[in-house]
Amino acid sequence: MTGSPGSPGVGPRRVAVLSADWGMPGSEAGFAARVLAGAASRLGPVDVFGPWDPGRRADGAFDPQGIGRPPPGRRWPPEGAPREQGPYRAVLVDGNDAHAVTLAASIAPRAPVLGIGGRTLAGMAACLDLLPTSGPVAGRIAVGLQVPVHVLASERPHLELGPVGDYLLVLSDRSPAASDPATPPEPVAWLVARHPRRHTVLVENGMASVWRSRSCLRRFGVHTRMDLWRLVAHARATVDLGPGPLFGRECVESVRYGVPVVVPVGSGAEGLAQAGAALRVDGTAALLDAVEALDEPATADRLRRAGAALDRWTGEPVLLVHRLAEALDNAGLSSRSPEPGWSS
Repeated sequence: MTGSPGSPGVGPRRVAVLSADWGMPGSEAGFAARVLAGAASRLGPVDVFGPWDPGRRADGAFDPQGIGRPPPGRRWPPEGAPREQGPYRAVLVDGNDAHAVTLAASIAPRAPVLGIGGRTLAGMAACLDLLPTSGPVAGRIAVGLQVPVHVLASERPHLELGPVGDYLLVLSDRSPAASDPATPPEPVAWLVARHPRRHTVLVENGMASVWRSRSCLRRFGVHTRMDLWRLVAHARATVDLGPGPLFGRECVESVRYGVPVVVPVGSGAEGLAQAGAALRVDGTAALLDAVEALDEPATADRLRRAGAALDRWTGEPVLLVHRLAEALDNAGLSSRSPEPGWSS
């Protein structure tokens, strides 16, 4: 894809993206790669490479290039990386994909490799880690990540909720094999028992179930992102039992709708708690206490204010492009790079 080399950044030099998760449903790494590729396309041409059959394939605004299928147990083929098409300004890879770093050296041996990494002091904002290719490691540069939501979801709740207007939303961490529609996960069972007169909406494997007084009142499908957004936007709080490993997309979406969030300690969404926009819990007892704490207006308001302050990292595409441009400008410099949380 060729972007507009207009405003931020320097010149229309190419950026390469290596993503084994590109296009994989539910992959936060693939989602982050696509968002940052889109931001980079506003600065110049972007080439996307993945471990598929050789050749290009249509994929929305991009034409990803396959470099060959990997053997069993590997994410990338051992050979077959395309020759440099640059000169590339930088190569973006999944920060946990060491093999992609090796391949990046064959695609663009003179370009810095930047890993799409995890939490920063700026909150959950995804960052770029300058990975060691040659010379000193340049440190971490926070760029943020555009996590879209739709305003229409906040205007009308999910129709299948019926008369349910005050509910706690719980996103399950159970796999299809471990799920039992007749029995909620243990933390949900405790929540329903502790608050028998309240409604708890459990989303699990594409289905929502409404619980009250230890009984399931109704079940309905959550078929689209808009379905999920409608449930998130109208909840009194969101409890995510298994946030995504990179930044916890559903938690960020909840925060963007002004809905307080509860996340497990050590999860991918813990950066939200570090920024004051979520409560983090360790175990069922702490979860019950956190949900009760959200009944205090001061606690819920504090979380909402902290979440609103993060919107410049999660909801402002223009700021994302400007921060990415500055990150790319600094990518070839020495280890004297901005600390996490540097100014937008």
